[in-house]
Amino acid sequence: MTVATSFGACASQRYAGLDLRPGAAPADIQQLARVTQSGSKQAQLDLGIRLQEGRGIPVDHGKAARPFARVATDSAENRMLFVPAAGSLRSTILPIRQGTKITRSAEARARLQTLESSKTTSQERSSGAPTFIHAKTSAMIEAVDQLSRQREKLSLHDLQVAFQVKLERDEKYQGYGQLYHKRGGEPGVSVFVLPNGDLRLSIELNADQPVEQWRDELLHKGWRSFDQIRHPFIQDTFRRNETELRIEHNTSTVSNITVFGLHASQAF
Repeated sequence: MTVATSFGACASQRYAGLDLRPGAAPADIQQLARVTQSGSKQAQLDLGIRLQEGRGIPVDHGKAARPFARVATDSAENRMLFVPAAGSLRSTILPIRQGTKITRSAEARARLQTLESSKTTSQERSSGAPTFIHAKTSAMIEAVDQLSRQREKLSLHDLQVAFQVKLERDEKYQGYGQLYHKRGGEPGVSVFVLPNGDLRLSIELNADQPVEQWRDELLHKGWRSFDQIRHPFIQDTFRRNETELRIEHNTSTVSNITVFGLHASQAF
């Protein structure tokens, strides 16, 4: 018990590179880290996601990889049980041998792969601007970014030039407002124009554009990471001024981009 208590006293001060001393990190992050010490795979996954995406704590991909790796393993291992302090007794961590295999987490593996790919697809930012291998992705992000920055209301021509596509009005569309879209091929661009002039842009992509690149470049361009929806599919939300951008993805690659807060000109 002496060994376990000593080990627990030491480990309770730091986990996955996080300082768990009072006030050294956000309280909710510290609490989540302590839960992970009990062996909770869900808590480990949640901690890794918050470190990867910078939710309530600075982004740190190196630290994020550690809990992801613990979740992804399916081999038998020692599970560490965190026992909180009670009375005069210190908090401690007790090792418990698990003889059964732990089910592998597909999401943890995918996120690990994303972290690994980000090391090879992005170079050091010596000039303050990211350089990526996926030029097609950069071009798409730049198009969306420039449209959101345009102070004038957008025309159909603006959208066609931005994405190098021809948009046609869907005469059969019976919904609210008007629908324009590109027929066939990638990207699948659709534009909804409401009677009040609000414009919603939707872009369907093949699963070959890395979500990590979208996140990094948007943050570099001044977008703020706002929220993530995890049901029924994963969506990351970014905002800048009145514009909101949602990235639908599978933790590795992007499948759809939706942009709200744009406005159509009378040229539509």
